[in-house]
Amino acid sequence: MEKTEQLFEGLANFLWGDWLLVALLGLGMLYTVMTGCVQLQCVRLLRKGVFSFSKKKNEVKDERKCSSYQALCAAVASCVGSGNIVGVSTAILSGGPGALFWMWAAAFLGMATKFGEIVMGVKYHSQDEKGEIAGGPMYYIEYGMHWKWAGIFVAVLLFIQNAGGTLIQSNTIANVSHEAFRAPFLVTGLVLAVVMSLIIRGGFKRLVQVAQRVVPVMAGIYVIGGLVILILNASRVPAMLASIVRAAFSLQAGTGALAGITIREAMRFGVARGLYSNEAGEGSAAVLHSSAEVDHPARQGMYGVIEVFIDTMLISSTTGFTVLITGANGFHENASTLAAAAFESVLPGMQYIIYISLILFASTSLMSQWYFGHVSLTYLKKPGLCPGAFDSAEYCGPCLSGAPGAEIDEGVYGSGKWVFGEIGFLY
Repeated sequence: MEKTEQLFEGLANFLWGDWLLVALLGLGMLYTVMTGCVQLQCVRLLRKGVFSFSKKKNEVKDERKCSSYQALCAAVASCVGSGNIVGVSTAILSGGPGALFWMWAAAFLGMATKFGEIVMGVKYHSQDEKGEIAGGPMYYIEYGMHWKWAGIFVAVLLFIQNAGGTLIQSNTIANVSHEAFRAPFLVTGLVLAVVMSLIIRGGFKRLVQVAQRVVPVMAGIYVIGGLVILILNASRVPAMLASIVRAAFSLQAGTGALAGITIREAMRFGVARGLYSNEAGEGSAAVLHSSAEVDHPARQGMYGVIEVFIDTMLISSTTGFTVLITGANGFHENASTLAAAAFESVLPGMQYIIYISLILFASTSLMSQWYFGHVSLTYLKKPGLCPGAFDSAEYCGPCLSGAPGAEIDEGVYGSGKWVFGEIGFLY
């Protein structure tokens, strides 16, 4: 097992080398230029009231589709997961404070990338055998570029990647539930399987309805908790921001807790964890947004910009700020519990905000990953490459198998499970 993990870790290090950083950031720059810096245009349109979140605007005429706001909530539910807490903690431990800066840079460019993905997803999509909308990267690759073989390849990898993601999220939920509430791993897995089965039975409509209600609450709890930490340590904010910028461009290896960390490590871990979290360039957002009822694909693409902002600039930054302003990365070395240690160091009992947030984040990601797998199988069944599938059994299996895996020690940086996520991301 140890040799296998070392093999995958070596593969992840190769895939996430300098060449990929240049490719991903370069793609974001290209989309930024092509769209006339859509990130800033989104701010202008937001001020003009182009986006509306009222209940009336959330009504749809086509029962097969959802509103733009519901698609946004479902997409945020998908990308906001344990990566926003554990992944960011791993980035800071492995890449130093500068990793947070490069996470922001990747997110800014990723906003343009996600805009392009969603526009293509809304423009090019299909229907499943029940007449429901089915879209995603495999559809716009086949219908837009006429590369059917590439669409099949992407669908297979999307299914594999989200199967692995299911293990990560269920593992996180079981680990946190056991540590915070002493819940047995198997019991947590069974509860997860039952809850997800109920959501699956309701299909895509139930997924977006649950997301619409849960996402604002879970994001609000976490961000408000982080703001409390920042307010109580307001005098340290300037020094924290200076350390982020300074470490982001440091050419010399750090000392102490930052030993061996240079700009390369800061970029590598910042960009990798940032893209894993907000999923810009992954294509998964197009799966959810393609079902939105909208007058023009570009309007829905703007919601993708907001999605990345919420995921990285708000939620991931909350994790990074609380860890750095409390100095938790200097006295705590376990990424899985680093954010909890940061919260607890300020006010005893605040670590439960992290525990509850982790459970909510990972749970909402789980239900979205089911839909990604469902759409992938729907696409693959079309060319006759995949037989009929029983979604509930296929999906709840990883929930059960991932939860007991939480008992495995993941080492100092908690990086074991993230290695597989990094590899799976690269389709």
